[in-house]
Parts: sequence; C-alpha cells; structure tokens
Amino acid sequence: MTVATEALPKPAITSSRYGVGFVIVHEALAFDTIVVDWWEQVNELRHHVFRAPPGNPLEFREITSSGESVCVWELRVQAAEREAWLDNVLLRRSGPDLASYLAAQLREES
Repeated sequence: MTVATEALPKPAITSSRYGVGFVIVHEALAFDTIVVDWWEQVNELRHHVFRAPPGNPLEFREITSSGESVCVWELRVQAAEREAWLDNVLLRRSGPDLASYLAAQLREES
C-alpha cells in the first residue's frame, strides 16, 4: 500500500491533525482506484484519489486535481466514515474516542 502511505501527511499527528483516516481500495471494470482520506481541523476530510488500469498496481497515478472524487460505491464508505466520526468524535459527550472511531465498521449485505 505504498500509494496510500506516501499520500499521508507527515507528521501524522499535529495540533490540527488527529492522525486517523481511512483508505478505500476499489477494483472496478474500467480502472482500479485508491482513495486516501484523513481527518483534520476537527471536522474536515482531506482527500486524495489515485487511479490505475485494471490489474496494474504499479501504474497508480494521482488524479486528485482532475476534480474526480469518488464513485457512488466509494461514497457509501465515506458516508459511513462520516457517521462514525460524528458518533465517536464530534458528538460524543464524554469527548473524542479515536479507538471507537477506528473500531467502527460498515456492515451491509449486498
């Protein structure tokens, strides 16, 4: 997962960055996508997108500046991450619980 590792900010944790986020790996018919997102500034999601021809993991290129963001399937994962962030960090009465955020899982039957 070199693409994701290289996209992450360094240092991971700062006064404005929690050091947590998520990665989406999506193998599709037309291309493969890696989405790298992390939480920053309390409620902002930083977002980078990489794409490669199907089955060519050495050819991932960053396309973030193209304006493409996520497909409908990847958007579902982002929505679940948003809910987990709200529930476990922003709206938690006892204060942020990053361990609970990281333990949250999207569970759906297809």
